[in-house]
Amino acid sequence: KDVFIDVQELFKSTKEGKTILAQNESDKESLFKLEYQESQKINEFREGVEKDMRDRKIGEDDLQEKQLEMASLQKNAKRSVEDAREEVEMKTQKRMFSYRNTIFAVAKEVMDKEGWESVKDKSAPGVIAVASNADRTPVVMKALNEKYDKERAQSLLTKKK
Repeated sequence: KDVFIDVQELFKSTKEGKTILAQNESDKESLFKLEYQESQKINEFREGVEKDMRDRKIGEDDLQEKQLEMASLQKNAKRSVEDAREEVEMKTQKRMFSYRNTIFAVAKEVMDKEGWESVKDKSAPGVIAVASNADRTPVVMKALNEKYDKERAQSLLTKKK
């Protein structure tokens, strides 16, 4: 018997999937904070230069030096944010790919145990509709959550030693 699972639903609804999605969101928030901090540094520098100009603390020669310093600050900020963005994207892809493989491995285990002929992702291209009696997402979800709970318990025991 051919059965289907909803991989997207498993990402959103399993314990490990929720943990991964939360980690991804946390990484994105850290990236936004970094972008904000970098822009604040640049704005504070710019405002300081403008204030010094108004107060006549710097002249034209100093202004050119400050403009070069500003350009350097902007370039370094851009590099810093781009490096962080690449790292976040790489971590996110790695987590998602790894968990997708876990989903498929657990689905295969359940398939073998239940005697299903095949398991397909109902959110895959080409799948138009799936009869409710062919959707085995809840069965695979239960197995994924049990696996996660077992691994978490083992991890906690290992940390206590």
